Amino acid sequence: MLVHQFLEGSAERQPEKLAVIHGNTRATYAEADQVANRFANELIAKGIPRGNRMAILLENSLSHITAYYVILKTGGITVPLFPSTTKEELTYTLSQCEAKAIICNDRPTDLLEKCLPKLKDLFIVTHKGRKTAFASGAQPE
Repeated sequence: MLVHQFLEGSAERQPEKLAVIHGNTRATYAEADQVANRFANELIAKGIPRGNRMAILLENSLSHITAYYVILKTGGITVPLFPSTTKEELTYTLSQCEAKAIICNDRPTDLLEKCLPKLKDLFIVTHKGRKTAFASGAQPE
């Protein structure tokens, strides 16, 4: 059983049970699954194909857990990154791992903008809480 299958099963069997507690933020299995399904469907609709690497540039939070869960649901490969990474480290890692997308909140976008000239094919997904926005250095194929 894969991690996302375990979470989906938990959402089905125990929808009201708390899945995540982070500070004052709480989410049940049903809520986490619902948000992840919507987000995963948005990624698929944008054309990000199964099997691609997708980076996560988020601090520890519900958004990070959701992004990880979403990537697994879409059949992607996660590339977790530290939010404290430098422009050089980010550029190198993203180019070497050949990530097709990066999921971040609105804070590190300045850092990403500095990297974009070297990462022309990178698709940027901004995710904060339950909202998702798409922008890009390129659109997925």
